[in-house]
Amino acid sequence: MAERIGAHRIGVRLAPNNLTFDMPFYPDNEATYLYLAEELGKRGLAYVHLNDNLQQGASVLGEAFLQQFKQSYGGTLILAGGMTRERALQLVEAGTIDLAAFGQPFIANPDLVERLQHDIALATPDRSSYYGGGEAGYLDYPRAQ
Repeated sequence: MAERIGAHRIGVRLAPNNLTFDMPFYPDNEATYLYLAEELGKRGLAYVHLNDNLQQGASVLGEAFLQQFKQSYGGTLILAGGMTRERALQLVEAGTIDLAAFGQPFIANPDLVERLQHDIALATPDRSSYYGGGEAGYLDYPRAQ
């Protein structure tokens, strides 16, 4: 693909430490992903997008791992998963990540950027209305007042 469109137009999304769908724990997981980060860094990609798959509501990607990944990769790093305004600001300001992605908050907040800019509470997403059906959960999330 890189030969056809250029590596600078390619992004890769990874989910380190993902235990979803009964994936077993892999003891060399972090070392494997840090090696992968180094190899991806050699390829001149547009970005790497990491997904922090929360387990029981807690982050599975520690800040130390993120810092090591960023250093090994060296390019633009995006992080998604359980993102809050505070966490995004802290990680970006520390240089741990370059960009923060807000998946579910984006769905439930048509004015997400305004809410983040002005530190307005986010609406809670209704997961039962995701990906299909009628207007519920698609057109009915209110803007902040």
